[in-house]
Amino acid sequence: MSKLQVYSMPNLEYFSKDFVLRRKSRELDKSELKEQWFINLVKDMFETLYADPSGIGLAAPQIGMSIRLVVIDVKRDTKKPIVLINPIYTALDEEKIPSFETCLSVPLRSGEVQRYKKVSVNALGVDGEPIELIGEKFLANVFQHEIDHLDGILYIDKMADLSTLEKNKGFAYGMSQKAMDSLNEKG
Repeated sequence: MSKLQVYSMPNLEYFSKDFVLRRKSRELDKSELKEQWFINLVKDMFETLYADPSGIGLAAPQIGMSIRLVVIDVKRDTKKPIVLINPIYTALDEEKIPSFETCLSVPLRSGEVQRYKKVSVNALGVDGEPIELIGEKFLANVFQHEIDHLDGILYIDKMADLSTLEKNKGFAYGMSQKAMDSLNEKG
């Protein structure tokens, strides 16, 4: 297994529609799920996810693969990881709730979007069999956020006002701030 590079938006105001994070991903054929490259990719995506202390989900476009694949581990305990292949979500309730989100592909930023409170996800599991999962509140937000990546949509696209995008005060921000402070102290 190996940690993969996570693609990020180099500039939030300018991006090419051909950039992998902005493309609609292709569906995977069931026959591909048994191929070694796919098996290795799923393992590498989880390793990449676990390598970042703030990561709970990762979509294939985030590592440069324009395919409909998502890995999720909300509790980050590796006991119940979720693999979604060719997923689609459907709102089960029209009610939306605010979701304060971050993204490995929009580093050091966070913002609020409105997400469906409850969704159903239909996908293939890693074994190629159909699965249906129900997500409410936080899990519903995670499903929507990660599946949106497969259609070239980032959470910033769903923000009511991009000017409200904030610097993320989380782990990565804290580490970069410490590095900057250290450089400033040295003159």
